[in-house]
Amino acid sequence: MLSRYMYLLPIHLTTVFMTLFAVIVADLHGVLWVVGKIKLLPKWRMEKLHQLVSLGLLTIITSGILMLWPVRDFLLYETAFQIKAIFVSALIINSALISKHMSIASARAFADLSWSERRPFLIIGLISSLAWVGAFTAAQFLGL
Repeated sequence: MLSRYMYLLPIHLTTVFMTLFAVIVADLHGVLWVVGKIKLLPKWRMEKLHQLVSLGLLTIITSGILMLWPVRDFLLYETAFQIKAIFVSALIINSALISKHMSIASARAFADLSWSERRPFLIIGLISSLAWVGAFTAAQFLGL
């Protein structure tokens, strides 16, 4: 039995793609900063993109919970759902890490950072990419 909240599916999917677009824009800025094409990231733009992604994640999670609540007993034992939940959890944690490190990228060039200061940015970027692709891929195997 599917949820009576399945009318949220278009909102859920639209939010996924809009949030992914904001992630791609933010990640492109990050890549340009890392390779030295942009010396400093514009603080106001990165904060707005981060807010959009955070709001998008909240909307995706809320609509997903509402739609899938009636089939939770099935989903909790579904491997694809468990994998997706792990990736979404990684995105939430990564969002907090991004928020913590964002001010550095608007104040200092990547080339001016020491290796220990660079490492978190590289890890954050890798986690973001893997978790978004992983969550989207796992969702394709839910069979709903």
